Amino acid sequence: MSLSRLEFRTYNSLFIEDVDYKTIETTIKENLIGLCWGTENEEFYDINDVIDEFLERFERKSKEQKYGYIGEFLYYLYILHNVEIIKPASVFFNQEERGFKKGFDLLGYDGKEFWYSEVKSGSRDNKNIDECNMERLSTAYNDIKTKLAYKNRNTNYWDTAKSNICKIKFSGINDERKEIMKILTDDRNREELSNAIVVSVIFDDSDVTLNIDKIQKKFRILQQEKKNITIVCIRKKTVEKVIEILQGVSSRDERI
Repeated sequence: MSLSRLEFRTYNSLFIEDVDYKTIETTIKENLIGLCWGTENEEFYDINDVIDEFLERFERKSKEQKYGYIGEFLYYLYILHNVEIIKPASVFFNQEERGFKKGFDLLGYDGKEFWYSEVKSGSRDNKNIDECNMERLSTAYNDIKTKLAYKNRNTNYWDTAKSNICKIKFSGINDERKEIMKILTDDRNREELSNAIVVSVIFDDSDVTLNIDKIQKKFRILQQEKKNITIVCIRKKTVEKVIEILQGVSSRDERI
């Protein structure tokens, strides 16, 4: 999906996507190392080792945390494959430990500005799928609004983001990273930040579809509060299917 900056910010600020498993597999093969450890570090890691580390982190989590872990991962893959205008400027792995990373779920850069994402994931269980989707979008919006609010702002989120940017490969222009760091510093000190992406990921193996009209209505309501907002709704059948794809990508004969 190739969008102009104007389209992304105004006209086409709504994506609804059911990510195809073949697309997931291809994107994983091409991007997993850079996604997890940073594109500057791709030559220093083997994809089999990265898959092992990914699965190790997955297995350490509770059931609900696994939904969050895979949901956020799917969103990274979605951005990499579908939204050419945004370049991920953050890494998926917590670099210091195997727990969830602090700060923004995904920091995106469109060549001029940053976009701040919040992802909320979970199973539908026996709930109404549209109510479940609206709840996740509302929770994601409230969380990102709190993070971007000027009052009591946690500036460590931006410091963490800077450390992530050091691991991302940009163009060969020497001053580009410095310029990007300056934009991020300016954002940290800016009173009004409105570039937000709120993401709902629902795991559900039924054939019930999301109601597009309800999502569009929710989008219009949120846009009244933050004009530069995008909604992403992703639906997948199971967490386990994503894990199976990762295991299939690995060339190891046996997995521990």
